[in-house]
Amino acid sequence: MNIKCEVIQDLLPSYIEGLTSDESNKLVNSHLSECQSCCQVYNEMKQEIPITIQNTEKPSNNSEKKLVKRIKNKIFTVITTLVITFSLLGFFIGAFGNVIFQEGNPIPVISSIIELEFTDAEYVVFSTGPDRYVSEFKSGDNRYSVVLKYMREQGWDFKEQMGSGLIFENEAEEIVVETRQYTRKYFIWSVPEIETKE
Repeated sequence: MNIKCEVIQDLLPSYIEGLTSDESNKLVNSHLSECQSCCQVYNEMKQEIPITIQNTEKPSNNSEKKLVKRIKNKIFTVITTLVITFSLLGFFIGAFGNVIFQEGNPIPVISSIIELEFTDAEYVVFSTGPDRYVSEFKSGDNRYSVVLKYMREQGWDFKEQMGSGLIFENEAEEIVVETRQYTRKYFIWSVPEIETKE
């Protein structure tokens, strides 16, 4: 089989790098043993490859340096972000911790406030035994209208307010619903457990 020199010379770079198949290798070897000009091109290409490899090593070192620099920059960015985040969190807890943690674990109260914000509910229970509720202050004459309405529905009549306690009566019994401001906009109220007489 007689193959043109141009085809063999196109295959030579891949042949030198060992990327050609066994069958192509046989064709190239056969042609190189017969053709002096292709054999000379092959020898020149073989001598150029170490130079190319030496040239590629320099950018590789630069690439490694750039990669190390990028990794260091990312680590620095992550550490800086964490320091700033924890500093802000520390400031926030230091400045507002007494408000946030006044009821112990703030998550139930905060989730109840979020529920109030996204629903039409007037109050949300966040703890039982005694039942504890969170409500939004209403503007107007009676800030505790939500509590009064709830207790009226439970069969209790409002008697009077003493400080932060709202006193309700039902026949011969009296209970005190304690109220406490949680934030500027929300308050917490507790309805004591009512003991039933048997």
